Amino acid sequence: MPTREFVEKLVSNLNKVDSPEIERVLRRLVQQKHFFEIVLANMAEGILVTDPQLTLVYLNPRAHEMLTPHSRRPLEGKSLLSVAKGELFEFLARKEFDPSKTTTGEVILEEPEPAICSISVYPILDDRSRRLVSLLMILRDISDIRREEAQRKQIEKLSSLSALTAGVAHDIRNPLNALHIHVQMLKAMLNNAKGEANKIDVPRLEKSVDVVEEEIKRLDKIIERFLSAVRPTRPVMELASINDLIRQTMETLRPEFEAAMTELKSELDPELPRIPVDIEQLKRAIFNVIKNAGESIDPKLGGSVTVRTWFNDSGVHIEVEDTGSGIARENLGLIFEPYYTTKFGGTGLGLMNVYRIVDEHHGNIHVDSEIGRGTIFTISLPLITKPVKLLEEN
Repeated sequence: MPTREFVEKLVSNLNKVDSPEIERVLRRLVQQKHFFEIVLANMAEGILVTDPQLTLVYLNPRAHEMLTPHSRRPLEGKSLLSVAKGELFEFLARKEFDPSKTTTGEVILEEPEPAICSISVYPILDDRSRRLVSLLMILRDISDIRREEAQRKQIEKLSSLSALTAGVAHDIRNPLNALHIHVQMLKAMLNNAKGEANKIDVPRLEKSVDVVEEEIKRLDKIIERFLSAVRPTRPVMELASINDLIRQTMETLRPEFEAAMTELKSELDPELPRIPVDIEQLKRAIFNVIKNAGESIDPKLGGSVTVRTWFNDSGVHIEVEDTGSGIARENLGLIFEPYYTTKFGGTGLGLMNVYRIVDEHHGNIHVDSEIGRGTIFTISLPLITKPVKLLEEN
């Protein structure tokens, strides 16, 4: 394949090259162009090339079909913003493409039928000046992938619900047994005391009533934990400072950490933008993650928990790192499951609640851990949608 340098040298020395050599080079270039056109025409992905102002320079047939499924009119020379619709338009209009890195996202194309597509934008720079000269965009239909993921999540939810139900049944059985025993005792005392009120064992009666009351409260807590873990809630969103929520949570937990001889530190980005969240729910999630991190540290050995924040194009990130015992690799996939816990007296619902809250905020949570070195929980939440730039009038 003739390189760019070769072609430039050939052009600069055309008066010195004989006609058969020029003809041979041109024939090879035409053959290569034809070959690449065949390859691009048969790709399942939509390929687009624009100039830095998003004017279309090239698009393959698949990209043409994805952008204008009901029209075969040529699109080269038109602004991509005048052709794109819906979420694709919003993605392109609000992005300022960085010439130093690839920009990615997901959009829904509504025609000819709704399809979830990933979009990747690659900057093309001039070899000498390193100036942005073009943008290469790849549109890929990932509807089937997302559909399979949704089905897998549904299966996981059913499996989790089964485990949750079994756990609740187990938890409820113990206080019910205690209630049954003490109710039988109360009945026996009442039967023995019929007509002989002075023979009632009052201290024993009071103790049985206290036990019944405590077991009823215990049942109520079990049911409340169960409901908070499984019932879907609609977050009440309002703009909030994530740093402020973290500071408030850390102050609440600080006495507990000091008592356990565990250092609680923060490294919060002062430029972190405010984002829409359900303040109470997110505080609960942050509380659970920080508390869980502290409980992983042996008070006899000591250690630290560090909370960090930062942001980038993909969202706002909250990182909680501890120097605790760590989580075995084979158990990482279980920590968000209901009733899975390695702590004495733990309910196994705390991290499940965290996962639910983050998911309801359209975020995600990632865990890295190493036995003996500690664990890092990273919560990522979406930024506010940037305002759409208005098209310049032509």
